[in-house]
Amino acid sequence: MTIQELARDYLDAIRAAQPFGPYRLLGWSFGGAVCAELAHLIEAAGEKMDTSGEMMRKHQPAPITAPILLFHATEATPAVETRPWQTITTGRLVRIETPFRHENFDTDDVAAFIGPRVNDWLQSERAASCQLPLVTIE
Repeated sequence: MTIQELARDYLDAIRAAQPFGPYRLLGWSFGGAVCAELAHLIEAAGEKMDTSGEMMRKHQPAPITAPILLFHATEATPAVETRPWQTITTGRLVRIETPFRHENFDTDDVAAFIGPRVNDWLQSERAASCQLPLVTIE
């Protein structure tokens, strides 16, 4: 099954529970790649989305218009470049360095670090453009 097929299946399941957006999505690692494809499908259907999540660098989803807030794990091995993310959105890209390893992004310390920054970002983006951003972790 491809990421595109998985995203279509997930979107069918999401719409069974909530027929219309805006939808709020969250993904980490591979789940982020699926979120990116879901975001594309939602926008392609002319719907609004409220997405939070992470896209996998190896998957190149179709471009979206949402701005991206990128949390970069400074302890990443190998080092990750921001450039691929710039091809995903026609919106703004903001990168925040974190003092964590990617595999530790499910800890309370990381949540305490990221949570307030996501909240501030969501508030500023809503005020600036009414387009809700995609939040990603790499």
